[in-house]
Amino acid sequence: LAAALVAVPLSSAQAVDDPSESSIAGAVTSSGTAVEDISVTAYDAQDEAVAFARTSRTGSYALTVPSNASYRLKFSDEERHLFRTEYWNNKSTLAAATPIVLGTNDAGGKDADLARKPQIRGTVTDENLDEIEGVQITVYRLENGQFVQEDQTDPFSSGVDGRYRVPVDPGGTYKLKFESRDHRTEWFDDAATEASATALPITSTVTGKDVTMTKLPAITGVVTGPDGPAKYANVIAYRYENQFSSDEVRRVSTRADGSYTLRVEPGEYRIGFDGGGNLATEYY
Repeated sequence: LAAALVAVPLSSAQAVDDPSESSIAGAVTSSGTAVEDISVTAYDAQDEAVAFARTSRTGSYALTVPSNASYRLKFSDEERHLFRTEYWNNKSTLAAATPIVLGTNDAGGKDADLARKPQIRGTVTDENLDEIEGVQITVYRLENGQFVQEDQTDPFSSGVDGRYRVPVDPGGTYKLKFESRDHRTEWFDDAATEASATALPITSTVTGKDVTMTKLPAITGVVTGPDGPAKYANVIAYRYENQFSSDEVRRVSTRADGSYTLRVEPGEYRIGFDGGGNLATEYY
């Protein structure tokens, strides 16, 4: 049977009254500054995860575990991926971690100071050199001769100034994929496919990995109704396969003046217009 994980309040490292249980507590920092939302996992002698907590705003954590046993701790940044995973006490693997041996006592001061991961940095612009916000960036890492998509809880994306920062593990080789609703998908550096993308071996932070994306072709028009412009109507693009099949690929809403811009990959499309309850659905 799989071992259950026990979540513990993070605000304090108070002692456990039950003599069959003990607490392990400490704080997580990076270069001496407290780090919030770091996952702390306790493993027993059989390498089973038996307790879990997240650090608080002050970097503190507390775990409740069965007494009279030995445990090893893992510290990992599962949310932001900004910090390197570490095992107590300053070890790189679970096998090398220093055991914390408990009787019926509690163990405090089990602290960790995590190093930041190196980053791949650059700026995303269009063909007019205008910065593009909200471009989704997917990371692929070389494993056993193939590039495999990295686990990303929250996708990385470019900011309002088009800049992006992607943290990765040192010693790996990576490829980056850039996706935007209004632009053609691109791989670094100026490649259309993963096979032709540039591989980036990373040992420390690298900068200047800029990307220029090309805008997709646009279908434009104005939607009106009996009373004038149909604002906020849905305009839907269906990719034409044959006379019996057309799959929806994109939809946008009209602006206040009824105008719309619908960007799609090159191809053949049917366009539908849905004005809501007061207007009949229509196709171009």
